[in-house]
Amino acid sequence: MHPSLALSNLNKLPFRHKKLATEAVEGNLQKLDALLEALKTLPQKQHAFVTPVLYALLEPDSAIIQELLEQGVAGAERLARRLTQLQTTFSLAPTVLLSSPIPEDAATAVWERIWFWAQFLDQLYEQLPLMPREEVYISFILASLPLTSHVDKSRAAFPLQTPGVRAMLARAWVTLFRDKSLRSLQMISFGLNYLTQDAYEDDEETCLWELSDQLGGLDALADLIIEHLAHLFPAPAPATPQTVKLADGLVYFLHRIWHSTSFISMLPDAGICSLLVTVCRALSADQSSLAQNLYELVHELLIDGLCSHAFTEKGARSIADSLSAGLLSLLTPPTPYKTRKELLLVFDRVLPGKTVFPSVLVSLSPVLPTLEPPSDIIIGGAFLKVWNHFVELVERRSAFFVHSCRNTIAPLRACHNLKCNQIRKKTEFKQCTGCLVAYYCSKACQREDYRTGAHRHECPKLNEARKGAFYQPVDCDGTDNHTGERLSLKKEDDKFFRALLAAEYARRKVEIGVKIVKFWTENPDEVPCLEFDFSAGAVTVNVYSAPYMNSVTHMGEIKRGYRWPPDGFSEAVARSAASQGRVWVHLFAVEVGDGGASNVRLLLKPLHTENAALWNGLKIIAARWRCDNSINIADEPQREDVERLVKVCEGIAETHS
Repeated sequence: MHPSLALSNLNKLPFRHKKLATEAVEGNLQKLDALLEALKTLPQKQHAFVTPVLYALLEPDSAIIQELLEQGVAGAERLARRLTQLQTTFSLAPTVLLSSPIPEDAATAVWERIWFWAQFLDQLYEQLPLMPREEVYISFILASLPLTSHVDKSRAAFPLQTPGVRAMLARAWVTLFRDKSLRSLQMISFGLNYLTQDAYEDDEETCLWELSDQLGGLDALADLIIEHLAHLFPAPAPATPQTVKLADGLVYFLHRIWHSTSFISMLPDAGICSLLVTVCRALSADQSSLAQNLYELVHELLIDGLCSHAFTEKGARSIADSLSAGLLSLLTPPTPYKTRKELLLVFDRVLPGKTVFPSVLVSLSPVLPTLEPPSDIIIGGAFLKVWNHFVELVERRSAFFVHSCRNTIAPLRACHNLKCNQIRKKTEFKQCTGCLVAYYCSKACQREDYRTGAHRHECPKLNEARKGAFYQPVDCDGTDNHTGERLSLKKEDDKFFRALLAAEYARRKVEIGVKIVKFWTENPDEVPCLEFDFSAGAVTVNVYSAPYMNSVTHMGEIKRGYRWPPDGFSEAVARSAASQGRVWVHLFAVEVGDGGASNVRLLLKPLHTENAALWNGLKIIAARWRCDNSINIADEPQREDVERLVKVCEGIAETHS
């Protein structure tokens, strides 16, 4: 036993405190209560002399308690006295151990006894709730503070290395949060702040995994964190000093485990982003140092989540909700210095890539006019330039969205029977009930396409592609079979995608024609696959061959390994080849994931034309320039030919299916 834990140290106390301490050790509960009160008048430097009282009263005598339990009524009085003594001793521990320096060996010895009793009382509650379980957990958290809050990291780390500590913290969190009293919430904050200090490590034996295992998995931990944050910050109203203190431990804990992609993937998509916005807005109104520290941490998580984590895997819903909650006001300068460079990515790629979703445009349109242009220039004026481009994009697409909503002209559709391919108003067609994708101008065309065409085989694949418009690839086995989870796409999103694609194609038809001529100059026998990349705001158009697209899938080419051909791609290429120039393979690239290129998905939107005039004309131009070796095709000498061809083909009906 360490010398500082010997009862002889009580002689160093003033007479009154010495008498109370001695009688408390002898088992007098009234004197123990009195000692707890008398410590308020004892100089802090003398508090360490009371440590022997703790050590003595926490002697591991659980066998006696178990014996008293077995005695029933006969042992009830003694049992109650011992449990009351333990509870008061637990309350005494923080006052004694936090007030003055205590040798490490002594602090460790006291902790071992505290932990022994915390485990015992927790298990005892399962058998017989003799004392409120909340009190057991509160005492456990308070008793750990003398070590975990110590500036000496080696001393602070000792409780963290004790097996079972985080499992008990998880049980304490659930129980105390259910109580939701001010005292219980404060204890949770203490526990999360000091008992999760090693959560930066991502190992199966450390904090994150111990907590999640006890709670029932990472998804349960994520749910608890979100529920806790939402309870503390139900609205973006200015946070009170009390709320800031209650959020302290939770925010620091969330920041520590944010590195874990396993955990982040479990965060419910709908709500976490807008919830962080609410927390930021609430904290920003409090100018205290603690509130500002927490604000910077949450703001950092918000920006990091927008740029690199799974905030938007269910389309644009979370972004739209966050914009309504006030996201933009947190993203315009002045902002925390740590996140300013990341803001360039947010406004240059993340948010622009979401403006293809009507819900995002509807949320952005009323907010942008209320914001002042950013005044401080970041990174040599780069931010202001990106901001202006973003505003212009939103205004342009918002106006186009309003126009498309007001357009009452019935959309066009093409007969799915390639022998017909007639283009008329959608209302004049019958839809295939099997796939809900193919349209036919008559029952005869539908019957012919099903019996002698390819629809008998492609119908289930088209239905599968329709159900899983967004596809999250996980693995590839070298064939066309991929495993993963599908992400939903709203009908209004798909309708707007078609409108955007049609407008972009019509506006840039000459430029696209030149690209196709170049493609056919080098690949005369291949079907051109046109990718319209809407994933980062400004639209880029690329032309690829089907073999190249498939090689990307199977070989994992670094340059474009993240773009996976969608369901039905091979069938679309075959239809294009069989159509003799009346069906084009168009792909709509949209970002549906975490703000990075790895979450760009390709949606199949074939273009049907009334005749093959454009296809055949571009083929002829490509053949002519391919034969003329004196021409540098990179100089685009064929542009004038393409311009004349496009003008001749004006008025030919066309539609995206």
